[in-house]
Amino acid sequence: MTTLTIKSDVQTKADVLNEFKWDTRLSGTDIGVQVREGIVTLVGTVNVFAKKFAAREAAHRVRGVLDVVDELHVKTPNMARAH
Repeated sequence: MTTLTIKSDVQTKADVLNEFKWDTRLSGTDIGVQVREGIVTLVGTVNVFAKKFAAREAAHRVRGVLDVVDELHVKTPNMARAH
């Protein structure tokens, strides 16, 4: 008999944040993570597009994540000067 274990949203959030720590592309980021019924929402601002993509990939690697909603904004130092 196979037992299906479903992780809680709290555990999934902890696992996503832990995955961020292991991904060297995400060092120095402060990305917010929200989880509801296995759907992860990433919020906040990063300074390069590569971190946005890396965060999305890292979240998808976590077992139990059904989908990732990317609400991250990219604000580069050059963008601040342009305004």
